[in-house]
Amino acid sequence: MNWFPGRSPAASASATCSAVCSCSIPNGTCWSSFPNRIAFLYRLKCTCMPSEPLQCLIVEDEDDAVHILRTYIAQMPCLSLVAVCRDTITADQVLQNQKVDLVFLDIDLPGKSGIEWKRGIAETMQVIFTTADVAFGAEGFELDAVDYLLKPFSYGRFLRSLDRYQRLQGKPAMDSSAVLLAENRPFLMVRVERMLRKVYVDELLYIEARRNHLLFYLDSGTVKVYQPIRSIEDRLPQAFFLRIHRSFIVAIRRVRAYSSTIIQVEDVRLPLGRSYQSSVQDVLSR
Repeated sequence: MNWFPGRSPAASASATCSAVCSCSIPNGTCWSSFPNRIAFLYRLKCTCMPSEPLQCLIVEDEDDAVHILRTYIAQMPCLSLVAVCRDTITADQVLQNQKVDLVFLDIDLPGKSGIEWKRGIAETMQVIFTTADVAFGAEGFELDAVDYLLKPFSYGRFLRSLDRYQRLQGKPAMDSSAVLLAENRPFLMVRVERMLRKVYVDELLYIEARRNHLLFYLDSGTVKVYQPIRSIEDRLPQAFFLRIHRSFIVAIRRVRAYSSTIIQVEDVRLPLGRSYQSSVQDVLSR
C-alpha cells in the first residue's frame, strides 16, 4: 500500500480573528486560529525555561493519567521525559541512574504511596503530586511539593504548575497569555447519557457513528455521545475536522498517513468512503 503523509491546513491559518468572525474565544483567537496559536504560545513561554530541557519523571499507575501527562510534556520543548514508572521501586532505580529535575508523582500507588516515597527521597527533588482524591492535597503541601494536581487536570492547570516551579526556582514566570488561552480552549457540550459533558476540541482524535450513538475518541479515552453525527459535524471547525466516511470524522492534525481507501489517525486505520475520496484528497494534499 502506498502511504502519503497528511498535511494540515492549520499551518497556514491566520493567528488572529477576521473582522467577520463571530466566535467568542478570548484574546482575539477563533476556531480557525486556535491550534496554531496555542502551539506557538506553548513554545514562546519556553524561552523563560532553562536552555537544557527539564528532565521529568512520571510515577503513575493509571494508563489515562500517564497518557495525559505524556501528551502535555510532549507539547513543551523545554521538558524532556526521562521515564514512566508504575511504582516507587522502579522510580528509585531510575533516580539512581538518571538525572531528574521534576517528578510528576501519583499519591495512590501500589505498595509504597507517593507520600511515603516523597518523605524518603532527597529534599531537593522537586515533586508535583497528582491524585484523584482531593483529601490528599494538604498532606502533599506539607512535604514542600511544588504543586498538587487534581485529576483530571487541564493544559492550563498543568502550565500553572510549571509556572509555580519556575517561581520556586527564582526564575521568570511563564507567559501568562499561554496559560489564559489554555484555560479557555474551545469545547463542545455533548449529551452523555442524561448529562451534558464538556469535550475540548483539541483533544479529539476522531468520531465514530454507531447505530444509536457516537463514540468520541479523545487523548484521555472514549466518550459515548447520544447525538446525530451531522449535528456534531456542523459544530466542529471545518478548518480542522474532516468527514472521511458516513461513520467517521477525523481531526486533520492527527492524520499521519492516507491512501485511496484508508486514513491513519495516530495509530488507528479508518476506512475512507468512496464518496469522500475527492474532498479528502483536496484537503490533505494542500
